[in-house]
Amino acid sequence: MVTGMVVRFITDSHRADEALIRGYLVPSLHRLNAIDGCDGIRFYRLGSDTRRNDGEVRLAIFGDYEAVIDAERNRWDELATEGSIEYWEVDETPSAMGYPHNVGTFYQRLDVLTTEMAALYYQTFDERPEPVDAFPDVELPTPIGWWVAFHLLMNQLGYSPKDEIQACFQCIDNRLFALTALEDSDYAREYIADLHMRLDDIEARIDAREQEKADDYYSGPD
Repeated sequence: MVTGMVVRFITDSHRADEALIRGYLVPSLHRLNAIDGCDGIRFYRLGSDTRRNDGEVRLAIFGDYEAVIDAERNRWDELATEGSIEYWEVDETPSAMGYPHNVGTFYQRLDVLTTEMAALYYQTFDERPEPVDAFPDVELPTPIGWWVAFHLLMNQLGYSPKDEIQACFQCIDNRLFALTALEDSDYAREYIADLHMRLDDIEARIDAREQEKADDYYSGPD
C-alpha cells in the first residue's frame, strides 16, 4: 500500500517557485531520499495556475513522511524566515494513494522517476527551453524545442510512433479539460478548433508529399 503525505510551500510568485526548486529542492533531493524510511520524493508546481496571484510548490513524500518532515522542518522554517517562501504546511496525501494498490504503486514510481528526471533537467538548463521552437530565428525543416526531449525518451524506451501519438493525444485530452477549469469551456473549444486546423494542415502536407512521390517523408529528429 502506498503511504505518504504532501507538504505545501507557498511563495509569492511563479519566479519564486523556480528559485525554490533550483535553490533548495534539486540540491536536497538526494539527501531527502536517503532519509531512513523515505520511499521517494516528488515535487510539483501549482504557481502556473492562472487563477492565482501567488506561487506554490508541493512536495509529496512517500513512506515514512514524518521522518522527512522532522529532519527538514527547521530548514523549511529558515526558508520562510529568509523570504524564499511565505510559509509551509502539511496538507494532504499524494495522488498515488487515491488509486488501487497496483495502480498507486505504478503512479508512485512515475512520481519519483520524473522528479529525478526533472532534477537532471534543472542541472542541465539554466533557462527553460521553449516547448516547440527554441530557435525561431533559425530556418529548420522541423522546429526544435523541448518536445524533442519527450520524443527522444519515447524512442529510447522502445515506443513506436503510434505509441507516441497515443501518449500525446492523451496529454491533449487531459490538458484540454484542465483548460476548462483554468480558463473556461469556450476557451478550451477555441483551442480544439485550432487543433482541428493544425491536423488539417498536417493532412494537406502529407497529401502534397505523396503527390510529389517524395522519398523522404520525414526530416525531423530521429
